[in-house]
Amino acid sequence: MGQTLVHDPHLPPSSTAAQLKILPVINKIDLPSAEVDRVLLQLESLFDLVPEEAVLMSAKTGQNIDKLLDAIVTRVPCPQADAKAPLRALLFDSWFDGYRGVISLIEILDGHIAAGDRIVSANSGREFEVQEVGIMYPEQLPTVALEAGQVGYVICGMKKRDEARVGDTFFRKGFPTPAMPGFQDAKAMVFAGLYPMDQVSAGVVDQKEGRGSLYAIVL
Repeated sequence: MGQTLVHDPHLPPSSTAAQLKILPVINKIDLPSAEVDRVLLQLESLFDLVPEEAVLMSAKTGQNIDKLLDAIVTRVPCPQADAKAPLRALLFDSWFDGYRGVISLIEILDGHIAAGDRIVSANSGREFEVQEVGIMYPEQLPTVALEAGQVGYVICGMKKRDEARVGDTFFRKGFPTPAMPGFQDAKAMVFAGLYPMDQVSAGVVDQKEGRGSLYAIVL
């Protein structure tokens, strides 16, 4: 399998405008089919990144892993967070657990969060009670609290994924804070290719019948 240029779907359309530091990394350089020079040119033409700043590595063999870790420490700026300010947390991912409900990944922009806190969604106004917080290490590791500047997970009694909307801001009940700008409801999209089982009758399918079949697909 060759190298593939992957763009993180969680990045905003203009990461430069959002003042995000992007660290380009090219993996799988150990493969005989690796095309490092071509991928470097793609990074420059598609994302306007400087090829010389890319870290060339192989997760399989461990080559240059130390350089990647050094680059993260030296190039990625420290979070600008205020530990004394009221809680302000940004939700950037979530998944559903059959036993515990929705588990959300959050970044603590200001303040802190701990079990027992009551938090409110700045965009929906829904209120939740925090049951557990922790860090991914790499699995879930419960902690007493998450402090300003930390990234971790929170379990707060959400039962449905649509309650955990990516980009939402949470604050402590009674201490409202401004929501992070740029929030938009995610629009689910599915790309599918439909092919007739019988090529002979492919051209004689009634238009209404075909449209009705598409409506019958339930996601």
